[in-house]
Amino acid sequence: MPFWGRSRAAAAAAGGADGDERHRAGRGAAGAGGDRVRGLHGGHGQQQPDPHPAARRPPALRPRHAGRAARHRPVRQRAAAPGLHLRGARPAAAGAGLPRPGLWHRRLRARRVLRVRGHWDRQRHRRSLVIPLWKEVDYYEEYQRRLRARVGASRAAAIVGGALHVVSIGTNDFLENYFMPLATGRSAQFTVPEFEDFLVAGARQFLARIHHLGARRVTFAGLAAIGCLPLERTTNALRGGGCVEEYNDVARSFNAKLQAMVRGLRDEFPRLKLVYVSVYESFLRLITNPQKFGLENVEEGCCATGRFEMGIMCNDDAPLTCDDASKYLFWDAFHPTEKVNRLMANNTLQACYQQGVL
Repeated sequence: MPFWGRSRAAAAAAGGADGDERHRAGRGAAGAGGDRVRGLHGGHGQQQPDPHPAARRPPALRPRHAGRAARHRPVRQRAAAPGLHLRGARPAAAGAGLPRPGLWHRRLRARRVLRVRGHWDRQRHRRSLVIPLWKEVDYYEEYQRRLRARVGASRAAAIVGGALHVVSIGTNDFLENYFMPLATGRSAQFTVPEFEDFLVAGARQFLARIHHLGARRVTFAGLAAIGCLPLERTTNALRGGGCVEEYNDVARSFNAKLQAMVRGLRDEFPRLKLVYVSVYESFLRLITNPQKFGLENVEEGCCATGRFEMGIMCNDDAPLTCDDASKYLFWDAFHPTEKVNRLMANNTLQACYQQGVL
């Protein structure tokens, strides 16, 4: 969603299944008129040239294996959302880095989007192959240095100040950190409310830092119903395989604290246009009323069995992969499909328009 955090397996695979899905599917979806959104992605370190000029739209990419065209077509074709096109977006990447082509919307005029997804806890950073938010700030500063060298200080400041910064953290901090006691031991160090406060303080520090560096338009996404991810349903098999309500309770509590933090930052920084995006409610609507959104399966991922596979386990040779990913809420056991990411991105843009961020 773009609003789910990265799994450790997906991050180690340099982009994971969902990122690979959208990277393949969106490479040819440039927006007419040349308005582009640029994302921050981790570990790549180099600015990628746009292989497709804005003056033309390339055809949809074809599968490498003709015999598997039907099975893989949903994850390789050009995005067809009427108002929003995604290009090169890799939400499951290992963190933030330098700009790549990202997202275009017909109402975004000469606007960039700088997207940051990740986790805050340094303890998890030391034990896994992911890039934490504090390191992403370093990349953000490096991006600005290169931008100033390319377009000059005045133009660079205008680009950063006019960009929409999309921030999402928390899922991995809980599911791949706190609720995995053998991984980091955080659950022995903090109670759940204390860990929530720890993350909120880190998020606040991050937002204040990027504001100091020139960010003026920011969206901050709350947690989804993380207990309903396919992987969590699988681990809950002994209790019927439903959502893990303990995790959903944590998500709601954490989101309430995030909203209070966002209100405080708005008061402290009057020039900061900051909007909180409620992902939890949007996610529940997809689960409780899937037919309204053209979904048929909201409990399993499209890739392989859809119960535990992520990252490198979701590839061209994965057996049992579904024929049409657009009918699924999840691409793998942790990440949403391209279709759901588009829905969530449009929800974010609508919130920005309604609250005067754009």
